[in-house]
Amino acid sequence: MLQALATCKAIDALEVEYELIRYKKKISPLRVVQIARKVITADAWLGLTAELKWRAYLSKHSAQKAKQELRSESFGEYCDRRFTKLSPVYEGYSALQDGSKKYDAVLVGSDQLWLPSGYSSGFYTLEFASEGVRRISYATSFGISSMPKSSAARAARFISKIDYLSVREKSGIEIVASVTGGDVKPKLVVDPTLLFDQAGWLNIVPEKRIVEGDYILCYFLGINPESRRMAAELKKRTGLPVVMLKDWRYHLDEDDLINDFDFYSANPDDFINLIRHANYVLTDSFHGTVFSLIHHKKFATFYRDIDGGNSRNTRIDSLFSQLDLRCCLMDHADPGRLESLVVDFATVDESLDNWRCDSWNFLKEAVDGL
Repeated sequence: MLQALATCKAIDALEVEYELIRYKKKISPLRVVQIARKVITADAWLGLTAELKWRAYLSKHSAQKAKQELRSESFGEYCDRRFTKLSPVYEGYSALQDGSKKYDAVLVGSDQLWLPSGYSSGFYTLEFASEGVRRISYATSFGISSMPKSSAARAARFISKIDYLSVREKSGIEIVASVTGGDVKPKLVVDPTLLFDQAGWLNIVPEKRIVEGDYILCYFLGINPESRRMAAELKKRTGLPVVMLKDWRYHLDEDDLINDFDFYSANPDDFINLIRHANYVLTDSFHGTVFSLIHHKKFATFYRDIDGGNSRNTRIDSLFSQLDLRCCLMDHADPGRLESLVVDFATVDESLDNWRCDSWNFLKEAVDGL
């Protein structure tokens, strides 16, 4: 949601009229086949398995289910309040294609929207856009480090039709080169959340203290045991309480032992404010890392995935390489290293400002059609 919010705020700043496309897929024999194809991919299967395990857990734990319902309500309210410039609901692909004719341009945003498992819908790939409608990708991520051979031809087709092509990771540039034979050269731009600096985010999300006093913030999306060990050891060394924001798909007993606060219904604004006031941030999240970086926190980032073609680690590696921040990447629990860590944020900000300016220029040219 914060990526979408940042993208909308950026387009607002460029004084461009826009609306968020609402697309509702129709169930048809073709759609059933598409869903079946998605489910048999390893990436989709892992996600589906995690969700089914979580639903089974909720069915046996009513208190946890109630918390999950609170979280859904919190995010629903946030979405309704923050995103008001909406398109009509396009029901079915034909309606989406017809609706696209009224736009000068269509833009797909960031994060893992170009995972191969999603190509069949033709939505995030912008293949629905009518002839003559400008197609823009801003900081879009493939979410993988290499393209499966089975998806390469489809990727090459939709990529070649993007008029203004930008990606978020260096691996994205390599993937584009591999599927197009080097004929297409995307721009490397910052994630939309990085288009704004600390002052910019203060204008978007007003400051609010969520937790009184000092604390350690943990935001984990995976189950890397080293990240939990780090949290427990840092808590013991510093005597600080732990605020843990948990991923909805996993329930780990050790998280309950470490956590001192239960912010199950924290919304995205709360997330930013929790980072703003934290003494330390431990995370395995790209955006947990991004907002820690923006707010000059003492933070440690852990990998949450295994290495390989489906690894999500490429976005962390790309960001740290670009800003020379590998000192914040932890491969094992070492609270002493974090406590003594000194990051030259002045130099980091200078590099980031240059990259940010370049990214703003790309976005302006794309939406203006220059």
